[in-house]
Amino acid sequence: MNGRIVVYLVLIFLSSAGIFYFLNFFKVIDVIDVEDTSLTSFFESEPVEREAFENQDLFLIKEQENQKLAESINIQRDELDLKEQELRVREDSVNQQLLEISEERKNLELEKQSLEKEKQEQESYENKVASIAEQFINMPPERAVERIVALNDDVLIIDILNKIDEDARDEGVISIVPFFYSLMPEDVAARIIRKSSITF
Repeated sequence: MNGRIVVYLVLIFLSSAGIFYFLNFFKVIDVIDVEDTSLTSFFESEPVEREAFENQDLFLIKEQENQKLAESINIQRDELDLKEQELRVREDSVNQQLLEISEERKNLELEKQSLEKEKQEQESYENKVASIAEQFINMPPERAVERIVALNDDVLIIDILNKIDEDARDEGVISIVPFFYSLMPEDVAARIIRKSSITF
């Protein structure tokens, strides 16, 4: 008997709740404000607040990442600027060295040309001395001495007489140079002999 009463009471409660909900749904009565209840507000506000916090965290994380990226870019830019300065200094140093090498090469080329010119002039002078010496040997002594004195160049005269002495030694004959001195005017012969004894 008691069990039936309980069942009836449950059915009555459920029926009343269904009618109450139905009337409230169709605004026949306005007992429960679904949008304004603390329960609804609690369950609906929690996801919104969580989403807001998550968005804020994502924004902060993104901002930190962007800041780190900017710092990394600035560091790389500074490193590139430093390397560029080092390369510029190195390039200036290399250019200076190339300029110095170019100047040195130019000086060496000029010196080489000067030595070649001197060598050619020396060879030409030696050939000239040898040719004149041969001519004087083949001349009568008196005429040869006249030509020697007429040269009016003591250095050339000494070189010619030395060449005549050298050729005589190579041929194993007596040099005619002492005889040439005897035919010269005394002052000219003394001057030539004195200068020839000096080592230039």
